[in-house]
Amino acid sequence: MVLTCSIFGILILVSLKKIIKRNSIILTLSLILFLVGYILQSMDTDYIVFRNGLFFGFPFIAIGFCIKNFDIKKIKNLHLIILFILLLSILVIESTYAKEMFCRKDLYLSLIFLAPVLFILILKHSSYKSPNRYNEYLGSLSSAIYFSHMYVIFKSDTIFRGISIVEKFLIVTFISILVSILIIFINKRIKIFL
Repeated sequence: MVLTCSIFGILILVSLKKIIKRNSIILTLSLILFLVGYILQSMDTDYIVFRNGLFFGFPFIAIGFCIKNFDIKKIKNLHLIILFILLLSILVIESTYAKEMFCRKDLYLSLIFLAPVLFILILKHSSYKSPNRYNEYLGSLSSAIYFSHMYVIFKSDTIFRGISIVEKFLIVTFISILVSILIIFINKRIKIFL
């Protein structure tokens, strides 16, 4: 679902960039669309209506595009860290509230602001210079986790019944990493996966 949303979001961004030249308009449009998706989610509509490329994928892709074209060196580290802590706290409060109200939520208002702040923090403090073995391994590992985690989730549903969501998350994360390491090991011998 996320891959489809991302592809659709990229297609929307490419189409809009041919019509709209100002990034501020695209950024504003992306925030409006995310807010519309959030409102649709609050109306208890089917998740396909709001968790798609238009209301979910495009806003994050557009924000990433705008960050790429912005000089992030101008932003002070202290401001980013304070914003990150504040927005992370708001996300925790928002998700706790949703859990206590028994709401199934996929879109959180704080997430549309937290994700870019985290992304900028990582970009500012990244030591990535050029491709090396460690970076290649991390890239392969993240790809393998992405492609294998759904299988692990489906299998864990049948094996680990009656455990809390936190325990399930930890188990799925651990097993997905192990499976991914195995996939990378096999891929070194037989070049078919990554």
